[in-house]
Amino acid sequence: MARNQFANIRRQLQLSNTFWDDSTTHGLVDIIADDMREGIVHSRDGRTIVNFSSYSYLGLDSDPRIIEGAHRGLDETATINSSISRMRIRLGLLEEAEQRLSRTFGAQAVTVSSCAAAAWATLPLLASGELTDGHPPLVVFDKNAHFCLNAMKPLVADETELVTIEHNDIAALEELCRTHSHVAYVADGVYSTGGGAPLAELHRLQDRYGLFLYFDEAHGISTLGS
Repeated sequence: MARNQFANIRRQLQLSNTFWDDSTTHGLVDIIADDMREGIVHSRDGRTIVNFSSYSYLGLDSDPRIIEGAHRGLDETATINSSISRMRIRLGLLEEAEQRLSRTFGAQAVTVSSCAAAAWATLPLLASGELTDGHPPLVVFDKNAHFCLNAMKPLVADETELVTIEHNDIAALEELCRTHSHVAYVADGVYSTGGGAPLAELHRLQDRYGLFLYFDEAHGISTLGS
């Protein structure tokens, strides 16, 4: 049985352990915070740390309006969260939030706990052909696609054929579109490692070949206008 075609956990550990050991030596992991007012970490050992590791790019986690809204939501709903599947029961506040987001972005918006959770929910559906008229597509990953997408490769490859192309290699992608009836391209709109997807060229392939585009926009949402 062939191994490590789409994932290699042992290799990942070998490459990353040195980094984590060095971070531990310099006190940059396992930090216990008393609070994070105004985006500043006040640690239990008396340090004040400017946090450049947060995924809250716009600082919304500590925005006073968000904090006030969270308090109001707790008072109104008398619960922290519903532990039952949202398909069965969901709070009216969630419904209202998604309706407002849908109007803002001009698309159907569904909230999830993280972009990784969104990838785990939707990429298997894409690979199965559920989103491409019942035809499992050739799924093409950009080499620089975010880790939360790349981590899905073994599961995607269990459903359909999968290939990885060089970053923003439009020529290679077009050749695959010519030779396969259904192709889905998995990429970032704006990459965590820098740069962005060539949207105009990708839309050209979409118009010509029916290419299915799947973008992770964790880093790009709201940056390029409508």
